[in-house]
Amino acid sequence: MLVLSGNAISANALTSATDYDAASRTAATSITKAEIEGADVSRLVMRFNAGLDLVNQAESAEFIDCKSYDDCIKKAVDLFDSVTDQSNSLKEQTARITSIQRILEFVVYAPLFAFIASLLSVYCYKEWKSSKIKRLMRMNAGSSEK
Repeated sequence: MLVLSGNAISANALTSATDYDAASRTAATSITKAEIEGADVSRLVMRFNAGLDLVNQAESAEFIDCKSYDDCIKKAVDLFDSVTDQSNSLKEQTARITSIQRILEFVVYAPLFAFIASLLSVYCYKEWKSSKIKRLMRMNAGSSEK
């Protein structure tokens, strides 16, 4: 009977270990993706490190922020899941902000470039017209001398 309960405890610990391992990998991947999108992930990294600290407490059996191995792992998994959710929402928020910035840049820069292009075309037209007038004046001056 003692052997069976020992196996049940190690199987439970193994399940917990795979849970926190998968949750920590997912959280790390989500943080990386949010950072690639340009989000400020410093708070998420701090919370992720707090989850890793809980895992270290569980593995070293120094329970400071939790009561037992399972409690530490459960808190760590919950923290990793929370970090994953927050990083996904932060990534979406950053994507929305980026798209709004692109629209605003277009709204600001398109009229500016149009104005500059129209000024340049007016300048070129005036230069072309003045060169034609000068050429015509030179032709008239040359024909009046003959």
